[in-house]
This record gives sequence, structure tokens and C-alpha cells, in this order.
Amino acid sequence: MFKNLYKKIFRLSNTIKYSKKSYSYLTTAFNLERKVDNNVELNDEEYFELKNYLDEVPNEKKFYVDIGCGNGVNGSCTLRLAKDNGWKGLAIDRGSPIYISYIYRNLKNITISQNTVTPNNVENIFKSYSLDSNFGFLNLDIDSYDYEVMKAILSSGYRPLIISAEINEVIPPPIEFYVRYDKVNNSELMVDHFFGCSLTAINKLLNSHNYNLIRVYRNNAFFVLRTFLKIEKKDELEAYVEGYFNLENRDDIFPYNIALNHIFKKSSDDKLNFFKKRFQQKESDYFLKVSESNDNWYRNIEIWISIKHKNKFFNQKY
Repeated sequence: MFKNLYKKIFRLSNTIKYSKKSYSYLTTAFNLERKVDNNVELNDEEYFELKNYLDEVPNEKKFYVDIGCGNGVNGSCTLRLAKDNGWKGLAIDRGSPIYISYIYRNLKNITISQNTVTPNNVENIFKSYSLDSNFGFLNLDIDSYDYEVMKAILSSGYRPLIISAEINEVIPPPIEFYVRYDKVNNSELMVDHFFGCSLTAINKLLNSHNYNLIRVYRNNAFFVLRTFLKIEKKDELEAYVEGYFNLENRDDIFPYNIALNHIFKKSSDDKLNFFKKRFQQKESDYFLKVSESNDNWYRNIEIWISIKHKNKFFNQKY
């Protein structure tokens, strides 16, 4: 009798758990579909910042790779490309593809891959999908060892025409910083602003592979292959100040960075020492130094910071 009762209770418990998970999934899926269908709450400003450059990609090169695609909706810079029949794409994420697979179910030109991209496997992943070496657009946003994944892509001979790379926006020029893949402790990522790479690091890497920095937008840096578009290279510091530091609503967009606003007043060496101290307890390996090509950045920032923001910021106490 008690044995049968226990089985019934067990089945009921599992049914309730399953029902809750199903309800949560359906609610999220329908909400994402609502956003896409009604073109609302997409937070896809990054796409529109890139649109003019993406429009220049020739038809035969209209293929994108989105590494760290998430659910394919919220904050996606490739959703509108996925919906454009002129584009094909590969969406990769380490997490479950359950939501993006539902939202993209009728998009025949898009391939979805659940994969943890690393510097060691990214070339094989690209080869497995027979990617053209000069495909149109690469978006890289994995909040970890982004720099070394980008380096592996470039070392494998791939040269996307346009690249959007997430940066660790709180680490300003001229600081070179990036998380190394070897010995990375995933639990340390995104703690104390320990993730990804600085603008200076990724710009130095891509500049050495024939790319020009053309814009910083919030926590993303845009690059174009020099042989694709003849666009003048943007000064690194100017791009950083215009695209991040001088954002009118910067503290609203990045409230978790407010506590580190004070580092902008520091010299390059003091900035370096600040992050050395901040990251010294990390078990993960990382690269951190002052870029030799930008050692006069603090003097230059006096030129680029607008008077409005200069007065607003430098008179604040933290």
C-alpha cells in the first residue's frame, strides 16, 4: 500500500516539475517570438551601427558567423541578417539551442550549432561547415578567452570582411589585457570585471592582420578588412572615448561599471597597477601590460574628452 502511494507521489512530483519547466520554456519562447514578430524590445542597436558596412558586403559573401549567439534575439546583431533571405549564417553557442531553434525554425538559411568554441577547435568547426575564408561578417562575444579565439581564427587563414568583437569596456587604452584559454577557471569569469579582452589588445591583434578599427559602440569594437573597404583607421583612444566614455547614458547602460569610474583619472601605470591588484588572486592565466605604442594616452585624453563630460566627470568624487 505505502509502496504504491510512494510511486504515485513520485510520479506526481515529476509531473509538477516537468509542468513548471514546460511552462517556463513556453513563456520564454512565446515572449521571444512576440519581440521578433512585433519588432520590439530587441536591443539590437549594434546591428544598426553596423548596417551601413554590412550593406556593402557583396552577395556572394553574405554569410555570417555568430559565436556566442545566445537565444538569437535579445541584443542580437545578427537576427535581422538571419531574417534576410540574402544572407546565410552559422549561429554558435555553448548553451542549449532550445530557444534559438524555435525562433529560427522557419529560417532555412541559418545553421544552429551547440558548441563550446575554443582556440583549439575553432578552425575545425569552421572547416566542418566549409566556410569561405572571406565570409562577410563575424560576431564574437563569449565573455571569456575571446582574444585567443580571434587569434586562432586569423592564424587559420580566415579573414571575415567585417568583425564585431566584444571588448572589456572598463579597461581603457593603453592597457592590453586578455584572458588566456589555458588554465582558465570559468567560475572566475565575469567576476571583478575579469573577462574577454581590452580594446587595445584586440585592436593590436587585428591591426596586425590587415584590419582597421572603425568604431567602438558601447562594449563592441568594429573592424573592416582593409582590402574590402577603404575606410580610414580610427584612432584607438578617440574611438574609445566617443563610443564608450562619452556615452550620455553610460552609467545607466553599465551600472556595474560605476564603481570603477575613478580609474579614468589615473595615469597609465596606475591603471596597470590597479588591475594587477584586482586580478592578482585569480587562478586563471591572463595577459596584462601597458601598450608601448600608447604610453602618452593620458595627455591625449585631455584632447578627446568633451568639455561637458570632462567637467561632469573630473569634478565628481568617488
